[in-house]
Amino acid sequence: MKPTIERWTSSGNHELKRIGKIGTIKVRRNEMEKLLTQKLYEKYTMLQRNTDKMTIILAHDKSGYHLVLALKNGDSIVPLAKFLSADEILQMEPDHEISGKFQDLYKAAQEIDTRQGMKEFNAISVELDDLFKSFTHKLLEDRGISIER
Repeated sequence: MKPTIERWTSSGNHELKRIGKIGTIKVRRNEMEKLLTQKLYEKYTMLQRNTDKMTIILAHDKSGYHLVLALKNGDSIVPLAKFLSADEILQMEPDHEISGKFQDLYKAAQEIDTRQGMKEFNAISVELDDLFKSFTHKLLEDRGISIER
């Protein structure tokens, strides 16, 4: 049985689409679309290239309080990741094969990506888009997940 596709709409003009466990999310802002794999890469690279702006934020939702890793530039804060509890980590099983593929992808992307500043990561790169689309589609198709084109 193939995974189902769930759709969410957030405030603002974003359209989010999740496909299966790997998840493909398209973010639309002023006609901009990026896959989840590319957005995660951008957060990873943004952090690597802006460590001097790293901070933590205490945030809360219905489930409680969370510690969030973020980048701060003046009044602008870009949340990057939520710290996980030991219980959350112990419930996960790492996939070393796919992790290695992501590391190779990120290395290839960083060789062509010249963006440094936080605002620069909003820009679209056709070359990066093509790299991430090809990788994501192959990864999903290899697992028998059909995707909308």
